[in-house]
Amino acid sequence: MIGGVFASRGTYDSCLLTVSNHFMAYSDFMPKEEKLHFWTWNDYFRYLERYIEKFDLGTDIQLNTEVEKVVKKDKKWQVHTKSGDTKKELLFDHVVVSRGSFQKPYIPDIPGIDKFKGSVYRSREYKNSELFISCKVLCVGMGETSVDLTTEIADLAEKCTVAVRHPYGSKTIDMYTIRASNTMSHYADEKYHSKIYNNFFNLENPGHTFNGKIVSGSRHGIGSGDHQKRPPFCCYGRWEIANQCFRD
Repeated sequence: MIGGVFASRGTYDSCLLTVSNHFMAYSDFMPKEEKLHFWTWNDYFRYLERYIEKFDLGTDIQLNTEVEKVVKKDKKWQVHTKSGDTKKELLFDHVVVSRGSFQKPYIPDIPGIDKFKGSVYRSREYKNSELFISCKVLCVGMGETSVDLTTEIADLAEKCTVAVRHPYGSKTIDMYTIRASNTMSHYADEKYHSKIYNNFFNLENPGHTFNGKIVSGSRHGIGSGDHQKRPPFCCYGRWEIANQCFRD
């Protein structure tokens, strides 16, 4: 299936990517005609379709095909596939294993859940919050998807409770240190620090230098409600500074 979890039946209506279109796109097919913003799931799905069309990859992609086994043969790889009643043996120089970790939904083993009289939904089954109007809802986990879903459900539910294994507040992490931009700041030429940071955030005072702190970003949606410019959690600026470094 083209698109994986971003295909229409695999995600929720309001899903936005958490990095910008310029950072998510492949380097050989950049969306130069688009302004910097965050794609919806459908935007990204359409981008993948355009990518396949541009590079004529349709004939090289075999859908509804199961890989039964991969065997090392001399310096090559023999791949055994099955599609319906048809089996093939193909020889390749390299093999990339992309197992699709998020394709199959996972429900943790919770004692007593089988006796619960209410409804249990996986995030994969969620489309929008209308089903939870005036309900009492328990959201388990706080990954990226849960942040989105919990926020939506809380607006309409009678009560929304979040259960997590460890309270994030007790182990504060400086998110800047784990971003690509932090690494790039050590290797990019110093002259890019102020240029990239000031241009991206459109700072009124161009004398500000890149110091890892957001000085002003409201015009780009930082801290605002513009969902096309800001993802559910704000990693926008720091990813994009690294993005600009790569491009320059």
